Amino acid sequence: MTPLSFKGYGVRGSPVTVIAERITHWKKYESNGNYGTEIHLDSGNSVLVGEWYLDVEKAFIAATGEK
Repeated sequence: MTPLSFKGYGVRGSPVTVIAERITHWKKYESNGNYGTEIHLDSGNSVLVGEWYLDVEKAFIAATGEK
């Protein structure tokens, strides 16, 4: 199990930590001029993080070796 930590989404977002192996996919997210990434987990839940989606992809690949 490899934890990945990201900054929170938006001005008041709290830091988010997820287990890399639980991530199923991610997509770019934008609302009211705030950009980030929506990360979907194998539990069916999703979380918003304040990182650009390509940075999430790089962290995921570094942690798991897969794309």
